[in-house]
Amino acid sequence: MIENHFHDRYSGIPPVDYSVLTNIFNQIAETDYLTTLDYQFIGDFTIFLSANENLFQKIVTKLVDIKFSEVYSIQKTVQYYLPQALTNILDILVDQHQFTQAKQVFSVYRQYIDYFNDHQYKLLADYFEYRLNYFSAETIDDQKKILDEIGEFLKTVQILFPDMNQTKQIEKSYTRLKDGHSLGKPLYYFRKS
Repeated sequence: MIENHFHDRYSGIPPVDYSVLTNIFNQIAETDYLTTLDYQFIGDFTIFLSANENLFQKIVTKLVDIKFSEVYSIQKTVQYYLPQALTNILDILVDQHQFTQAKQVFSVYRQYIDYFNDHQYKLLADYFEYRLNYFSAETIDDQKKILDEIGEFLKTVQILFPDMNQTKQIEKSYTRLKDGHSLGKPLYYFRKS
């Protein structure tokens, strides 16, 4: 993770070795339980993970099987990294139009919010629900209606939480949606490894 965040700034830090990332993700996929570091790793390297569809699916399955009472008792710091991992995974699933899996991860996301009472991520979850509905809409008119609903939601969020990071994320994503997306065409596909 240090290589990922700092190799561009410091010549003494090498770039990320992708074979090492693959090995780490394989270990995460095979472990009995995920640690805070695992969630941080998933969050930091979700884009890389999505290059390997098989491994990506294994990690998604692990995330869908989370039991929050067990996670909470292991490490409280999981509250910081788990929602980041869920957010990134959910984002990719929606972009790929993997709606069934996205709904499963979304359910876990809502459970996380309820269990930890996290209002910041509740805003993102509400937005993701709009976004999921937008991409799974059957007609362009349905998409336009949902886009209008998102605009109203965003106005409220901007008034209540103008400086929150999640507000900025929602604003950027909404702007990309407004810039246009054709119905039925995924924004992102699994890349070849």
